[in-house]
Amino acid sequence: MAVGYVNLLIAMVLTGVWLVFMRLASAGSSGILVQCIHVAGSVLGVVCLFLPVLVLAKSRGDAVALGDRWYLAAAAGVIICIANVLMLRAFNAGVPVAVVGVMLNLGCLIPVLYGFFFLGERPAPHQWVGLALAIAAIVLLSWPASRSVTGPGAP
Repeated sequence: MAVGYVNLLIAMVLTGVWLVFMRLASAGSSGILVQCIHVAGSVLGVVCLFLPVLVLAKSRGDAVALGDRWYLAAAAGVIICIANVLMLRAFNAGVPVAVVGVMLNLGCLIPVLYGFFFLGERPAPHQWVGLALAIAAIVLLSWPASRSVTGPGAP
């Protein structure tokens, strides 16, 4: 299980770097164009990195086939492409990268609620507290900062 958490930590760091790269790439350009280049890069990554892993796994007899669930993987790809285009549009509208990153993490609610309502997963009480704190953090970090000073003594 420790290996899983190490992988998750690395994924978290890479996602943060990816978000900054996508912000930098989107400056003054079309969200669709940046997304197309992003998808091309993803395909290149799959071919260079994951295809050899799949070939090795198949040669060892590991189960690598999706069977009749291939459409779920395809739908996930379409959904993430749409989400990325909307994220790039948020960048182009002037939303700061810190706010975009935090707001995207609100997506953590969806799998938790899905697991609770449809898969019978029951988070422990401390996990519910953690989820509430995560939501509070997202709200506080996304709250727009006041740029003007008002009240007594204000210029």
